[in-house]
Amino acid sequence: MNVVDAANPSRYSRRARLLVLAFVLPILASVVIAGGAVLGVPGSVDRAGNPSAETVAADSVSGERDLADNSGRPLISLEDAGAGLPVQTPPPGGEPLWSMSLPTIAVLLLVVLGVSGVLLLRTLRSLRDIDQDHARLQNEHRALQSSEERLRDLTSASSDWIWETDEFLRVSYLSSEFTDSTGFADDAWLGQPIELLLQCDTLPPGQWLQQLGNTTTAAGAGQLRCSYRDSAGQMRHSRIAARPIVLESRVVGYRGTLVDITDQVSAQAQLAHRSTHDAVTGLGDEHALTRFLDQTLADRLRPLPLTLLLLDLEGFDELQEALDQLARECVLRTVASRLRDSTRSNDLVTRLHAGQFMLVLASIDEMIEIEHFCQRLINNIQRPIVHGIKQLQVGVNIGVVHDQPARGDANEWIRCADVALRQAKARGVGSWQHFAPALDRQNQLRQLENDLASAIRHEQLLLQFQPRYSAEADRVVAVEALLRWQHPVEGLLTSDVFLPLAERSDLIVAIGRWMLGEACKAARHWPQSIAVSLSLAPAHFSRGDVSRDVRDALAEARLPASRLQVQVAEQAMLGCADGAVGALTALKELGTGLILDEFGSGYCSLGYLRLYPFDGLKIERRFVAGMSDNPNDRAMVRGMIDLGKAMGVRVIGAGVDTAQRLLCLQQEGCAEVQGDHLSTALDHLALEPLLKQQSASRRVREVPQARDYN
Repeated sequence: MNVVDAANPSRYSRRARLLVLAFVLPILASVVIAGGAVLGVPGSVDRAGNPSAETVAADSVSGERDLADNSGRPLISLEDAGAGLPVQTPPPGGEPLWSMSLPTIAVLLLVVLGVSGVLLLRTLRSLRDIDQDHARLQNEHRALQSSEERLRDLTSASSDWIWETDEFLRVSYLSSEFTDSTGFADDAWLGQPIELLLQCDTLPPGQWLQQLGNTTTAAGAGQLRCSYRDSAGQMRHSRIAARPIVLESRVVGYRGTLVDITDQVSAQAQLAHRSTHDAVTGLGDEHALTRFLDQTLADRLRPLPLTLLLLDLEGFDELQEALDQLARECVLRTVASRLRDSTRSNDLVTRLHAGQFMLVLASIDEMIEIEHFCQRLINNIQRPIVHGIKQLQVGVNIGVVHDQPARGDANEWIRCADVALRQAKARGVGSWQHFAPALDRQNQLRQLENDLASAIRHEQLLLQFQPRYSAEADRVVAVEALLRWQHPVEGLLTSDVFLPLAERSDLIVAIGRWMLGEACKAARHWPQSIAVSLSLAPAHFSRGDVSRDVRDALAEARLPASRLQVQVAEQAMLGCADGAVGALTALKELGTGLILDEFGSGYCSLGYLRLYPFDGLKIERRFVAGMSDNPNDRAMVRGMIDLGKAMGVRVIGAGVDTAQRLLCLQQEGCAEVQGDHLSTALDHLALEPLLKQQSASRRVREVPQARDYN
């Protein structure tokens, strides 16, 4: 029985009639049966069943009268008595209607009682159902009241408000929270178009609502980010959720909620600002500089030349060791303030790292004007800096690049500025140097590029291995293979020196294949629990077949795919997004591990972590280096570690070159660590004893456990 049945009055009226019938019918039946029995049964007999004397006398008189009255009627012959008496036989059907015996009456009473019992049982069952329905109705009523109270408490405790419109998108209802959130009276907006209240940059709210009603056939819901101005004129950001109101298969309006996300938008803006700005000085950082240069240099209609000034504070390293943190920050803030005061609003001032700053000047065409500006800038920065009772002083050198690099990318401009700065520092404190092709090492780089073509044939390339430890730094969990070039003239070169040269040609694919093969062969002799990790250049993903190269290297070395980890930098996905997706998917299906390298250095690392099947992420060493001194860097590292835990991927801290950095990562719960503090890069002869010693120590620890078990 449901609530609708319980609320049906006709059903309860039937049960009431049944109840009356169950009690009245037995009473009426008993009265009728008893009365009929009394009226229809002879009562003038004695207890022995013989007629009484009065009855006999009356019968004699009656008999005589009947003899006289019944002349001519047949007489029954009494042969034995020798006489005959006239007998009056009643006509057929003349017996009393209610004439019955006592057994018959008893049977009828039992039948009536049985029927009454059945009716009574059904009546009791109906009464029980009525009680249950009543109790269910009370429980559902209480639940409905509780739900309404919760809804009221929820809406009153939040800044969200509920709205409705008619089919013409005019506001027809606003909850009381609307006034609390906006400061407007709700009746001031009733009947007004909703587009006058809410604005959206991507799609007008009215058009969005109409599309929502059409595309979802009035059965779906959607969300849209909008903004509005409150009664004080302040811009508020919000997210609206809406659903069509359907009546007889027709959309007659829209209903939804509005959530205020102003604080969230503000927090995201602050986070974005912090990600591209220096925490100490408030200036833009290296990311802001690169982004600005890329956008500026990509503008082919740039009418005026561009000038870069790379400044380096001489003596700042000595100040870092001699002064406390407050004094160092005072120097940096003062220099940043003087740089702002010396530039215009359309110029860019950034801090790169330590005591280096970069200025991007626009609309300066004459070299003589640039030289005068550099001199004024040096004089301004070298003025004494007051900190408490102390006066601090730093020197400065400037490298200048003025619309000269042949290649129009940001990295080339910054590299040329660094070349000019080195020459200025060689001339002494307070100097500036304009970049010229003669100062560049481009000729040397071209020579290196030519030599690199024969490096593989002459077996000049080699691998060094740096162990990666667990967070407790008590065991090696993997080993990263690092590429080196033993140049016959320049000596041992790291990969960051010659790999950019290799990426200019197809040599990068050949070097990547060689590196895969040698790393897999070396890992074959290590303990089974140790994996080998290596980084492939982004150009390898765009120009080669990475999955085939990895498969061939594993097959040749007979190494399980699970013991190989491929580190992928963000640039690999920027340069060839579709090819990177296919290559990473193929590597994942092959069984190799995937690690997102230099996490945090790019603009879209979070998106890549969500879209690609990575097993781990490696925090960019710049953030790890600043953990002990910069609270913002530590907070960002903490956020990366928490993000990795939430997504179920391993988090690796790179650049652990000091005990303080290791302690910071351990405190934040980093899973794995790697750096020179734990172990420098080793050749394979020095690595194998380390791994064998760890394997032996592990077996020693496992033997007692096995004996205890036995």
